[in-house]
Amino acid sequence: MTFTQSDALKLGKEPLVSVVMNCYNSAKYLRESIDSVLAQTYKNWEIIFWDNQSTDESAKVFLSYADERFHYYLAPEFTKLGLARNLAVAQAKGDWLGFLDCDDMWLPAKLEQQLDIVIHESSDLGLVYGQCLVIKGDSEVKTGWAKRQYKYGNKTNLKALPEGWILQKILKLNFIPLLTAIVASDVYHQVGGISPHFEQAEDYELFVKISATKKVRAVQDVVALYRVHSSNISHGNEEKNFSECIEIVGRFLPDPIAKAGLHCQHTIHAIILAKNGNLISGLLHFIMFGSFLELYMLIYKKITRKL
Repeated sequence: MTFTQSDALKLGKEPLVSVVMNCYNSAKYLRESIDSVLAQTYKNWEIIFWDNQSTDESAKVFLSYADERFHYYLAPEFTKLGLARNLAVAQAKGDWLGFLDCDDMWLPAKLEQQLDIVIHESSDLGLVYGQCLVIKGDSEVKTGWAKRQYKYGNKTNLKALPEGWILQKILKLNFIPLLTAIVASDVYHQVGGISPHFEQAEDYELFVKISATKKVRAVQDVVALYRVHSSNISHGNEEKNFSECIEIVGRFLPDPIAKAGLHCQHTIHAIILAKNGNLISGLLHFIMFGSFLELYMLIYKKITRKL
C-alpha cells in the first residue's frame, strides 16, 4: 500500500519530519544532499542545518535556497559531532527526526515509504530505517575500511533487515545506517539523545538505547546512498569504534544477550585485524575474546546476507 500526502490528510495525520543536517566544511557535495531532500515525494518536512563553524562555502550554498522549510543555524563554537547533533535536534519541531550528512543522499520515496509505516504502526514504534548502497567520491579511497564499504555499491549489506524487538541482534552488529533512519522525536529525548561521550559509535549507542525499549521497523528497499570519500571520519578510527561498541554492549551485562553481543563484536574485530594485515594480533584476539559460534554465524551472514 502506497502512502501519499492526500491519504494522510484524509486520516488527519501528516507528521512533520525534521531533517537534521550537521555541517562542517561540507560544500563539495552539499547541493546534491539538499536536492535529494527537495526531491522527496513526501513534502511535510523541515531542514535543520547546523553549521559547525565552517570556513568553506557551506553556508553560501545552503542559504542560496529560498525555501521557508530551510532553517540555518551557525554554532556559537565548534563542537564534536555528537553534541552538534543534539544541538541541532534542539531546534527541530518535527514529530520524527531524520539525519542526513552533507555528503550523502536520500532516494525520492524514502520519507514516503517510512511514513507509510509510521501511520499504520502502534505507539511502541521508535525507529524506522532502510537499506542503503555505497557510492564513491571523486576518487577511490584505499583504506581497509573504505574497501570494505565499496562491496556495498551494487548490493546491500543484508537481504532482509531485522524488524520488531531487535535488541539481541543489534548488540551483535550495527546494521542500521544513520542516514536511512527516522527516529520518533519524543523517543530521542526519552533515551537522552546522542551521547557526546562517543566519537565514533554515537549513532550505534542511540540505536541500542531505542531498541532496548521500542519496536523498530524497516523499509526493505534502498532508500539512501552513502558516499565514501577521503574525509569520512571512519578512516583510521576502527579501533576507537570497536572500543566504543564494546562499552555500549557492556552496559547490558550480565544479560546473556550482552555476553553473546560481546563475543560477536570481538570476533568481528579479530577478523578486521587479520584483514588489515595483523594476522597474529587477530588470531590472539579471537582466541582470547572471540567465539566459534559467532564466527559461524558471521560466515552464515556473509554467505546468505541474513541475520
